Amino acid sequence: MSSSTNLQLLLLLFILPVILSLPIPPSLESGNTYVEQKCKEYTFTDTDYALCVSSIKSDPRGSTLSNTIDMTLILRNVTLDRLSDTVAYVSKLNTDTADTNDKKILANVLQNYEKMRKDLESVSRVSIPEDRKDVYTAAGSAHVDARECMDQNRGLRGGPPPEMVTRGGELVHLSSVIVNAVFSLIQG
Repeated sequence: MSSSTNLQLLLLLFILPVILSLPIPPSLESGNTYVEQKCKEYTFTDTDYALCVSSIKSDPRGSTLSNTIDMTLILRNVTLDRLSDTVAYVSKLNTDTADTNDKKILANVLQNYEKMRKDLESVSRVSIPEDRKDVYTAAGSAHVDARECMDQNRGLRGGPPPEMVTRGGELVHLSSVIVNAVFSLIQG
């Protein structure tokens, strides 16, 4: 062997273990590229995309996610958790307000959020192929309920509190991703 080949072999033996010991960047970890790809496919804006990715990665199973059914179920659970927090927030607003117009609006918002919760619960059947059209309809209804809540909030005197807009907006965006994910499963 030539001295040049020996030097190359020696360098390779020392450098290769160093390279192999480097951590894999998060975007290359198993599951993350899948999540990023699917979130990009199921969303229409950068805000929706970022919310989709962060919501899935907030679940311990999100880092190893590799199928749309599990992704849909994780998004459903995250959305239900955020919905529960939002309902508690709106209930407190309703309790704290003295304005009868605002009380009526907030009561309607709470009713729509309850319908949304029931619709989202049926998304758990997404793994059953023959139920997917019904699940798609329910997910679509949940999205409509979330949008109606955002529209009703505009009627509050002085406008809705910023936190209510943020919470409601997240529910609208997450529910739209669920609708798109379920639709992709139906399309096969």
